[in-house]
Amino acid sequence: MGNKKSKNAANNPGAAGENGVQNGPNNTVSQDDGTQQHDGGGGNVPDRYHKRDRRASVSGETVNPHTYTPVVHAKDEETKVRVRAMVRECNKVLFANLEEDTINRVVDAMFPVDMNEGDDIISQGAEGDNFYLVESGECDIFVSRDESGPQKVMTAGPGRSFGELALMYLVPRAATVRCKQSGKLWALDRVSFQNLIIAGTDANTDKNNTPDTHTHEKFLDNVPVLAPLNKYERLQLAECMIERRFESGDTLIRQGDGGDEMCVLVEGQCGAYIHPEGKKRKIRARTYNTPGDYFGELAPMNADVRKATIIADTDGTLLFIQRADFDRLLGPVKPALQRHAEQYRTYEELYQESKTRPLRAFSHEGMWGET
Repeated sequence: MGNKKSKNAANNPGAAGENGVQNGPNNTVSQDDGTQQHDGGGGNVPDRYHKRDRRASVSGETVNPHTYTPVVHAKDEETKVRVRAMVRECNKVLFANLEEDTINRVVDAMFPVDMNEGDDIISQGAEGDNFYLVESGECDIFVSRDESGPQKVMTAGPGRSFGELALMYLVPRAATVRCKQSGKLWALDRVSFQNLIIAGTDANTDKNNTPDTHTHEKFLDNVPVLAPLNKYERLQLAECMIERRFESGDTLIRQGDGGDEMCVLVEGQCGAYIHPEGKKRKIRARTYNTPGDYFGELAPMNADVRKATIIADTDGTLLFIQRADFDRLLGPVKPALQRHAEQYRTYEELYQESKTRPLRAFSHEGMWGET
């Protein structure tokens, strides 16, 4: 891995004071409404904004939106509209619970960063300084897990974002992000991120009934197939998981349908049935009844249709991950998923076996299955 650093990505444009309140740079102008106006214009933040000493730790920072002084980097209205649309779409979980006024403050506080091919935007193990949104160009993301060295896990193109985990949990960077194709980023400094996004999300969590991310993360710790993920990748995955209840008899997945979600069983029991075209009957291929069992991974992994029908035997709960998040977050576990998929038994294998076993009727849609 190289260590060439984008000079504009090196640090945020204003150092945080000891009380967590943003300290403005030299050319900050106080406005009548209490905000700080930076002469950002349409270009990059001047280099002098980045000339500050990096602190060894940020764990002592205080997040208090009541004492936070909003930061504003000047933008024309067209730019604001464009950035606002990207913010809304780049990470729907991160921004889902923010009020419109808070989104506008986030847009105001973001500043442009030019990146050139080969620049390291962030480095694994470093202190987190900014959150980044890609407007143009591409970035490769690498993770080092052991002595085998850094491995590429994904590419972030226009509309994608990165860098939030270190700011959310005050931990070192979990990956290195390197510019693959020159372009433009929008960055949000750590203090603005914590006071606008973290505090804003916490304020609206109860109102929006947001699932407990930490509960999901703790559960995912015990899902064997996710073992290749490091702690921070599991935290990010937990942020994206959608929790749904199901009832006995519900069809959770239907064979032949398009598939955009992978499912992880939290509680309950369900069965997988396969029924190839032209065959006389359906066969129960598998039972899922252990927390952490998963299904539905083949369709999003291979951009294919569902290979089986999943029907609930009891009431229960599932966690879902969407295809976009599957591609973005589960790169390290795809080999394990593929190896597991190769062990799935075919209809013919199950059919031949069923002829030597007593069969019993299942109550769901007149299906038959093995005892």
